[in-house]
Amino acid sequence: MDHHPIAKPVRFAAVSEDEKSKCVEAGCPFQLQCELSDPSGTVCWYKDDRELLPKMGLDAQSDGPMRRLAVLSAEMCHAGLYSCKTPDDSVHFTVDIQGDLWLFKTLVHTGNLC
Repeated sequence: MDHHPIAKPVRFAAVSEDEKSKCVEAGCPFQLQCELSDPSGTVCWYKDDRELLPKMGLDAQSDGPMRRLAVLSAEMCHAGLYSCKTPDDSVHFTVDIQGDLWLFKTLVHTGNLC
């Protein structure tokens, strides 16, 4: 007979609608945050269903049960659907970036969009 304790699923606490939907001015910082039921739980962050790997401008943080994804300076490429996932649960965020459309078109045309 197996006497190992069964691990409890790691779940997210409820996230307010204000936190789930962000509208950010280009160039401004923003962060997405969620709270886990188990402070030792691990998460993966995704944007538009692609796992986010550590890179400049994105900072995944862990503080007790809180998990945060911080963006130091919002760019048009940061707009999209973000997810924070554990093996047992997920929470989703929508980020819209407001800014200069002419600048956006210039960055797309020159290939300088992140």
